[in-house]
Amino acid sequence: KPTNEVYCRGIQLSAFSPIMRAHGTATRFPWDFGTEGENVYKKYYWLRENLLDSIYSSAQNAGKTGAPMMQALAMAFPDEKDIAATDDAYMFCDEILVSPVLESSTVKNVTFPAGRWYDLYSGAIVSGGSTQSVSAPLDTVPAYLRSGAILPVTLSASLKLCDRIENGTAVKALIVTPPETDRTKTFYADDENAVLYTAKPEKYGYTISAGEGNNAATVLAYGTDPAAVTVD
Repeated sequence: KPTNEVYCRGIQLSAFSPIMRAHGTATRFPWDFGTEGENVYKKYYWLRENLLDSIYSSAQNAGKTGAPMMQALAMAFPDEKDIAATDDAYMFCDEILVSPVLESSTVKNVTFPAGRWYDLYSGAIVSGGSTQSVSAPLDTVPAYLRSGAILPVTLSASLKLCDRIENGTAVKALIVTPPETDRTKTFYADDENAVLYTAKPEKYGYTISAGEGNNAATVLAYGTDPAAVTVD
């Protein structure tokens, strides 16, 4: 039976994996791992529900193209030779940099590819192209959105990640970050229907566009303090 700490860190890692599962032969029930185990399991269970649409789309893309849902930084950023040997961080669903905590610590050295990155939980901006020491308390695994991210999510009425989604209150939304270059994203809503999203920097701001089939009516714009928002 793993310690409470190992259980919590394992649950966090599994939430950002194709299949969220706690493996082993001894108990893996959250209530057998103290208050920490219960709280972390609930937090990342609901985060998994938030991300499920994007995880499904990423699985569809993997089946169609062979591109892994979890990508080593060497594959995701082939031109950045300095980070090619990084083995404790990866990209998940093409948009999220995950740096799981693999040792007993509440601090993690995270290797950031070039560009701006946005804390998944708070939206705080991090300048990339370096390795930085970040806070990683037991209830949190470091995770960051790339610039120009377009992440379809399902949220509770609070519009906050990790909050419980009550029956009939789910909100389809997009989490976006300001793009540094033009980006496109194909989101697979099901086996047959795909939505094309684009992110484009402008002289004063940026544009996010959604193609036919988009059902997100709410946008959470990280790293954005707008003077104006125009919706077509």
